[in-house]
Amino acid sequence: MVFEQGARPYGKIEDGLPRWHEKLRAKEYKKINENLGNDQVIFVPKTQIGNDLTWAELHGDIGLSAVVLANGAWRDRALPIDGADAYDGRGLVYQNEFVYWFNHYEDAGYDGPTFEVPDGTIVVGGGLASIDVVKIVNLELYARALRARGIEIDIVDMEIKGIPRTLETHGITAEELGVEGCTLYYRRRKEDMPLASADNPTPEQLTKLQRARVKIMDRVIRKYFVKFEELSRPLETLADGDRLSGIRFQKTEVVDGRVRGLEGTEFDVHAPMVISSIGSIPRPIDGIPTKGELYYYDSWDTGEVHGLPGVFGLGNVLTGKGNIRDSRANAIEIIEKVVAAYLGVGEEPDESPGSATAEAAAVAEQAAAGEPMTVDALKALAARIDARHEAVGYTAFDNWINAHT
Repeated sequence: MVFEQGARPYGKIEDGLPRWHEKLRAKEYKKINENLGNDQVIFVPKTQIGNDLTWAELHGDIGLSAVVLANGAWRDRALPIDGADAYDGRGLVYQNEFVYWFNHYEDAGYDGPTFEVPDGTIVVGGGLASIDVVKIVNLELYARALRARGIEIDIVDMEIKGIPRTLETHGITAEELGVEGCTLYYRRRKEDMPLASADNPTPEQLTKLQRARVKIMDRVIRKYFVKFEELSRPLETLADGDRLSGIRFQKTEVVDGRVRGLEGTEFDVHAPMVISSIGSIPRPIDGIPTKGELYYYDSWDTGEVHGLPGVFGLGNVLTGKGNIRDSRANAIEIIEKVVAAYLGVGEEPDESPGSATAEAAAVAEQAAAGEPMTVDALKALAARIDARHEAVGYTAFDNWINAHT
């Protein structure tokens, strides 16, 4: 049984992965459809745990033998400036909402958040998601500038070709368009960006990783006209009335792997929009214990949740990471190609089994050890699901698949 908060079961593959990843998205959709189309699976859409269905009902009243939390990392980490969230929606934008808008604003009947991307937008980040965000900003800006000259551009096509090549095709230079573009501010160095990683790398491996990170980011800068400011951390907000008008940054240094601010190096950056892209974490659910930003786990190998026998976390809700890279094998020899392809500056890689497969197997083994549901519990659950399906206008998964794919 799968309780899904959205109308469709694709999660961040649909809503958090930028829409230019068409081949990867189609492949993942097919896998999900095959799994949920199994006769043994009951799919319940538009049902958010903690809202439409309380944790007490799910874990206690229904009588399930095991619960696996695979609800992902949907909550943005707050911009680390006191009082910054007061400007949310007034000059400050968070990445999850922004990428969701980009993926869906052309959909018929779209009624979600809307954004008019202004030139000179800045992004605070440094990870894979922030690279997606700066690419979205510049692709939108250059598409709009070309449209103003009567040239219609497909953004997905421009992402594949890159902005310089697209402009060259139409005989226009970047200088002619006069687009300022987007700047990414990162508190560490380019070689520290989590674009390629490995567990406990040797000094030789670390050197290779650092070179790969620099190479990948340099390609992004060239292909999408992104500006990059390293060793800069957000310190204070700048405001114009009730709107955020920019960020005061402080220069930093990295000493023994730690970021240290440098007194007297503060500088102001004024911007019409600030996008915070510093990571995603699980949404809190009343009844599930937390430890810091994540749920509280007794075991990081099986995802056993503290104090809740038969409850396990899996995937992004366990790791607190909201990108697909961390579900792939990250061997040093192939990581540059894997991440470069994800960012649109390399070849598309094949999916390869990694730690996520072993993690899933461990959770499944633990969950299967639970006691089966009683007949009375099964009848009560069936009645509840029928009522929920009726409430959301849902009949059967086969009908749903036919209507939405």
